[in-house]
Amino acid sequence: MENTLSKNEKDLKNYIEENNGLRQEIQSLENRYKTDILHLKQQLLNQLEDNERATKELLRETKEKESIKAKYEALRNSKLGRLATKYWKMKK
Repeated sequence: MENTLSKNEKDLKNYIEENNGLRQEIQSLENRYKTDILHLKQQLLNQLEDNERATKELLRETKEKESIKAKYEALRNSKLGRLATKYWKMKK
């Protein structure tokens, strides 16, 4: 009887140690998971900021291009602009 109790106590100690080891492993995995999540969030934020900058730059350049095109059309359609355009065509 005493031998069985001793065996059960040993088994119980082994289970407790195994449980503690598993808890530590779970804690380690949770910490690594949290670190990975933070790293991925930062990468995503950086990419979003880069995309936002690129979009703003594209919009600015598009507006600038349209402004220049409007000025060109206004100049081309003026009397002097039409005359200059005809002169350039004749010169070719």
